[in-house]
Amino acid sequence: MLAADQTLHEIAPSVGYKSSLYLSRKFKAVTGMTEGCYRRCLNRSISHYGILLQSKCWISGI
Repeated sequence: MLAADQTLHEIAPSVGYKSSLYLSRKFKAVTGMTEGCYRRCLNRSISHYGILLQSKCWISGI
């Protein structure tokens, strides 16, 4: 998710998901926000929040 130039369709297979829709739902279930919201947070340089989300996603296997 850190590479904002990649779509979920491109990211899903590289992290082991066949469906970008399933990845999107899983991401929201784990983080409590959509990937779009997450990317906007990163673009606003809220690095502390981004690091917390990265850790949560890594622990959850996303």
